[in-house]
Amino acid sequence: MCARACGTQRRRAQAKARRDADLDTYREAELERQRECRRRRREAASAAPVAPTVVVKSPPRGEVSRAELAAQVHAIVKIIVENVDKAAALSRAELGLQVVNIVKEGVQILGKACA
Repeated sequence: MCARACGTQRRRAQAKARRDADLDTYREAELERQRECRRRRREAASAAPVAPTVVVKSPPRGEVSRAELAAQVHAIVKIIVENVDKAAALSRAELGLQVVNIVKEGVQILGKACA
C-alpha cells in the first residue's frame, strides 16, 4: 500500500462491502451493539450521579500571600481527588476530559496568584 490513509480507505471499503453482503446480520449486530451501549450508559448514570465541579476562584485583590497560595493548591488537589473518585465509574475518555479541564482551571488560578 502507498500510505496509511490509503490502507484506512481500503479497510473501510472492505468493511462496507461485508456489511452490504449480509445486511440483515449487520443490522442485528448493530442493534445489539447500540442496546449494550445504552445499557452501560444507564448503569453508569444511575450508579454514580456526578455533582457539578467546584471551581476555586482567586481572591479579589491582586496580591496573594504564601499561605493563601498553599490553601489554593490544597483546594485544587482536593477537587481533583473528588472528581477522580466520581469519574471512576465513567469512561476513560470522559475522565481525560475532566482532568484536562481541572488542570486548566488550576493553572489559571495559580498563574493569577503568582503574577
